[in-house]
Amino acid sequence: MGIRIKFILVIIIFIFSKAEAQTVKFDKKSLAFLKSANEILVEFDYAGLTFASDKKSEAAYIEHRKKRLNDYKDSKGDTWLEGYYKSKNELWQKAFISELNQRLHKSKKKVVFSLNAQNPDYKLIVKTQWMYLGYDVGVFDEPAKLKLDFIFTSIDEPNKILSTLHVKRARGVNKNIENDDDFPYLRRVGKAYEKSAFMIYLVLKRFLN
Repeated sequence: MGIRIKFILVIIIFIFSKAEAQTVKFDKKSLAFLKSANEILVEFDYAGLTFASDKKSEAAYIEHRKKRLNDYKDSKGDTWLEGYYKSKNELWQKAFISELNQRLHKSKKKVVFSLNAQNPDYKLIVKTQWMYLGYDVGVFDEPAKLKLDFIFTSIDEPNKILSTLHVKRARGVNKNIENDDDFPYLRRVGKAYEKSAFMIYLVLKRFLN
């Protein structure tokens, strides 16, 4: 690969990263505390979560989706519900944590985010406000989308908010092979959480390098 092509690729990557970082709203001064952090406890909050363009409540969305799938095939809705709760309470959280830590491992200042931090310096609350699961029907597809707030709080004073980062849209897309699962849209949402982790990393690395 020629020098000129390499240079162009570097420029493209830089522009892409800068654009992604700019989709996260935050206050620079409020993130100064990160320089003293070593371990951060992560907590996921789904209270008040709404779905799709009509902004159904989680309870209404679950009832609608479960009934629709059970009407299509006996017990399919029940199987979906098990998958949904496993994704929500385990898989999506692990996907976010893994992606964020993997990215931050390259930073000069090492900070670890964990669901089970033993001696955390701070807490990060991942507040999911809105979710769209997307679809893929061959020729037509739509990514999963998330709207999230990332709220850093003090450990000693849980109600003391140190900083809040707002992500208006984090999108997730499956590879073709991943659409062969029974419920590929659950995996797409996991990809959206991974994307949100990347977007947050682009912000945090400014304070850790």
